[in-house]
Amino acid sequence: IERRLLQVAVVGGRRIVARLGIEQDRLDDGFQVAARSLAIIVEDSGHAADISRARVARDELPDQMMPGSTIRLTYRTSFFVFSWELRAPVVARLARIGARVEFAVNRDDPNPAEFDIVTTSAELRVWTDRDPDELTAGLGVEPSDLGRVGEPMRANRVRTRGFWRASSERDGFPDLDTLVTSFCEQFPPGTAALCGDDATLGIVLSIVYADGGFALEPETVARVAALGLPLGCWLYPGSRA
Repeated sequence: IERRLLQVAVVGGRRIVARLGIEQDRLDDGFQVAARSLAIIVEDSGHAADISRARVARDELPDQMMPGSTIRLTYRTSFFVFSWELRAPVVARLARIGARVEFAVNRDDPNPAEFDIVTTSAELRVWTDRDPDELTAGLGVEPSDLGRVGEPMRANRVRTRGFWRASSERDGFPDLDTLVTSFCEQFPPGTAALCGDDATLGIVLSIVYADGGFALEPETVARVAALGLPLGCWLYPGSRA
């Protein structure tokens, strides 16, 4: 396997590098090149203001990825608050080839124990201008929280966009694939169409240390893809009493 540079970009003060692991198979007329692994590395500039969501779009993946490939998102930072999102077409493409998703912060292996995780949640977050009660009725799932357009907020402000959120929170770090899969099972086919364009199904971790990671098996990725949703992750600082 040869490693080569696939893409370098600077977004909001962050340097994003995608590295591609490739395999060459001899054919009668030359070589066939396909990706076995893709590591997308995000390096912040050291300023909290530069930290924002990292999104991976379909055109940022290689044209050919082999069945059983792994996509790893590695984030280098000294801060805790960060989120990433794999757009829905990316999730669908990874599901088709049976890909595994790995995420690591300040290390090369996705080891959740290093985070010292306080709580873990699977969540569906939807931002919408519709009445969130319509979303509750359509999905058949009671939300953990919601907000309506026009309702008062702190500092004499008014909410300009509504939201709907369902969550399944656990203490510590349970079996992540089981948590995400069981959470997905409560939602009907067509969930993405009901939620609209600004919805993400993701993992929320409250962590003590900004070093660690996790992995999602291909079956879990496929379950999210079946709902037609993006796959995301949100990290927040946690503490032990």
